[in-house]
Amino acid sequence: MSAPSRRAAATERLRAATGALSTSATARMEAERPWFRELSAEERSWVGVIVQAGVRGFVDWFAGGGGLDPEDDDLVVGVFGTAPRAMAGVIDLHQTVDLIKLTIDEVERNIDTILGPDAAGEVHGAVLRYGRELAFATAEVYARAAELRGRWDARLEALVVDAVLR
Repeated sequence: MSAPSRRAAATERLRAATGALSTSATARMEAERPWFRELSAEERSWVGVIVQAGVRGFVDWFAGGGGLDPEDDDLVVGVFGTAPRAMAGVIDLHQTVDLIKLTIDEVERNIDTILGPDAAGEVHGAVLRYGRELAFATAEVYARAAELRGRWDARLEALVVDAVLR
């Protein structure tokens, strides 16, 4: 089987397994992550939506040849853009990275079963690259948000000092 037809077959099997992979990752979070269990039912549901978007995003990315533009925010928006803005205040950076790591690990653990040995090697490498790029892109989003908060805090501080001096 040629490389393009192997990739197409792997993509179809991954698409068919997207729901099961998302469910498995969410169940693992429930079992292994105390912070996840402490979330409300609605918040856990939103995390499940994020996990589904991440797995689906990986499959779409893999199907498209696996190229990423480091300046492209679509990767993070595609995964986290489905959740409401309020979730940003619920899940911190550490938990977000934990979520990404656990989901990537769960996908990687199941690749051999889903694909068999012929396509598994290529997909294992792709999962690691996608996970790394997603983690870095997520960290960049959090860093930008922190910089904006810092600038806003400095502006407020300057206004307060100015008002006190007047």
